[in-house]
Amino acid sequence: MSEQHDAPGPRDAAPAPGAPAPIPRRSGARSALRTAGSAALVLVRVLAVVAGLSVVVLGFLRFDDAYDEAVAHRGAPPCGAAVTTGCTTRETGRVVKMHADENSDSAAYELTVSRETAPTATYNVSEGLYDSEEIGGEVQLTLWQGRVVTLSHQGHRCDTLSYPWLTSLTVGGLVGAGTVLGVYGALGRRLTGWATPLLALPAVALLTLPTGAFLLALGWHYAVVLTIALFGWLLLTTITVGASWDDPV
Repeated sequence: MSEQHDAPGPRDAAPAPGAPAPIPRRSGARSALRTAGSAALVLVRVLAVVAGLSVVVLGFLRFDDAYDEAVAHRGAPPCGAAVTTGCTTRETGRVVKMHADENSDSAAYELTVSRETAPTATYNVSEGLYDSEEIGGEVQLTLWQGRVVTLSHQGHRCDTLSYPWLTSLTVGGLVGAGTVLGVYGALGRRLTGWATPLLALPAVALLTLPTGAFLLALGWHYAVVLTIALFGWLLLTTITVGASWDDPV
C-alpha cells in the first residue's frame, strides 16, 4: 500500500527564498520579568514601611529619654530601705558664689554650690531662692540618677534642669523621617508626586518641638504623655497620607 502524507500546514511550510526568518516569541520571558519586577517593587515597599516604622520607634525611644531628663524626677519617691531604684536622694550643699544679672530684659540669678560628693557647679535659680541665700549658706539638693534636679531653701524651690531641646530636635527628625519613609513605602505609585511626602517632613519635625515641650511641661504620667504623643503622630501621619495619596476616583 502506498503511504499517504498530510499536506503541510501554514506553519509547517518552508519560508520563501529571501524572506526574513521569523522572530521567536518571548511573551513568557517578558511575563516572568514583569512578575519579578513587581515582586521586587513590593519587597522594596515593604522594606520601606518596616524601616520607616523602625525609625519612628527610635524617635519615640528618644522621647522617653527627654521625659526622663525633664519630668520623671517630679513623681519619684525618696530613696530608702524599701526603694532603691527610680528614686531621689537628698544632699546638702554650700553656696560659695552668687551672681545676679539684672541689667538685661530678663534678670538671671546664679548660685555656685560646692558639694562633698561632686565637683562645684553653678545653677540658674529663681529670684526668691537667690534672695534667701548668702555666701556660706546651706542649700538642699535633690538628686535624680546622679544629677541635681532641684535646689531648695527656706520654702523656695527651683528646678535646675532645662528643657532638652537637643533631644527634642532628634525626636522630631527621627519621627518625621520615619513617617515620610513609611508613606513612600505604603503608597508607592499612588503618590500624587514623589516630592509631596518630603514637604511634610519639616512640618512633622517642627510640630514635634512645641507639642513635646507642652506635654513635658504638664508633668503628667509617662503613659498619658506617650498616649497623647502617639495619637498626635497618627494624626500627622493620616494628614500626610491624605495629602500624598493620588486617588483616581
